[in-house]
Amino acid sequence: MMREGSTMSSRRQTKRVQDQLDFDHPFLRWFAAHVRMNAGTFYKGEFFVTPLASRQFALGIDDTGRTVLGIMEHTVEAFEAPVVWESASLVRNVRGSDWVVLKAGAFTEADEASPGRLWLPVSSGLLNGWANLEDGERLGLSPMRRINGTLTLVDSEPFCEIPLTLNGNWSDILETSENAADTEKGS
Repeated sequence: MMREGSTMSSRRQTKRVQDQLDFDHPFLRWFAAHVRMNAGTFYKGEFFVTPLASRQFALGIDDTGRTVLGIMEHTVEAFEAPVVWESASLVRNVRGSDWVVLKAGAFTEADEASPGRLWLPVSSGLLNGWANLEDGERLGLSPMRRINGTLTLVDSEPFCEIPLTLNGNWSDILETSENAADTEKGS
């Protein structure tokens, strides 16, 4: 049984959030388009996209050895200013998937607004190569395009570089790499 006034309170809360969101914000327009196609969901500052939507991104290493998240050229506008990306995480085995998570400043005008995080699902096993990520590593965000079926970075320098960390469950990968190192030492 619903308490009297609970629907009204919920509507007021939703209205308050809607009033604070800047729907002219390029990132929110991009995300709203994916929600309309059932390729994105939002919950309490967490922006989740489906594997289909995440095909606009590619995680890899550029020619200088820097970790880069390539973003399809037609999508880049949503990820450049006014978005202020603060950090990134490679997240393993959370909610049954592996993820690249980008954390941004708030997308609202309210002082108490919490930062938003974009969760991009990646293929299982893709993140394994980053298991021994060192402190101070950074992730570059860079536009890319498809040329003759190959994803290619457009610029040699990313438009944004942010701190990169590991989160989630990495124990199985770290144990395997430690065992391999012990085996090498014993040879």
